[in-house]
Amino acid sequence: MSGAPTGTPRVYLAVDPGQRGGMAAVLAGPGIEPRAAVRWAGGAHGYWRGADPRRLEIVGAAAGCIEEVLTAAGLPCGQERDEVPVTVALEALLVFEGEGVRATKTSAVGWAVLREALRDMARPLGSDPAVLRPQTWRRMVGLPRGGGKAVTIAWCARVWPSVGMVPPGGRVPSDGVADALAMASALAGVVQAPGSASGRNSDKERG
Repeated sequence: MSGAPTGTPRVYLAVDPGQRGGMAAVLAGPGIEPRAAVRWAGGAHGYWRGADPRRLEIVGAAAGCIEEVLTAAGLPCGQERDEVPVTVALEALLVFEGEGVRATKTSAVGWAVLREALRDMARPLGSDPAVLRPQTWRRMVGLPRGGGKAVTIAWCARVWPSVGMVPPGGRVPSDGVADALAMASALAGVVQAPGSASGRNSDKERG
């Protein structure tokens, strides 16, 4: 994959809804060095798991991610910044063998609340979030089939060396943040470190 997307700059916001999930935003576009920002899920069940999904925290985290990448790119406040399109993606809800009916229903409720909250962050407003299975976004960035969480973390560290993935008070990178960052990168077409000589983006705009 090489070349840069055509058209206006765009923010790609992606969320891993797992119990140790995370959120990431990537800004990409013609003439702009790609930027990335991440947020960690908070609380015992993250923003989006458990019986009481915290919609305001979800929206606040997403807004913070978006503003961070726009500020890092030097886009001025005002109408120009407000009109930057935002594509939103959410990893598909996965049900694992041995997970009880109650736990599955609780996860589904949290996932649905997250999906609705993210619709409010999309621009144009109300656009439905894309729902991606892990196999899909992993293939889009060239990760091998069957590669574990460590492979994704290593990929993110190579492509985004300046983006911290260790949560406050933690000692190791968050695999949920790494998944979200790789997913957002896949949508943005950023598959190599920004500024690399061999190109950084896919040959067509995503989103």
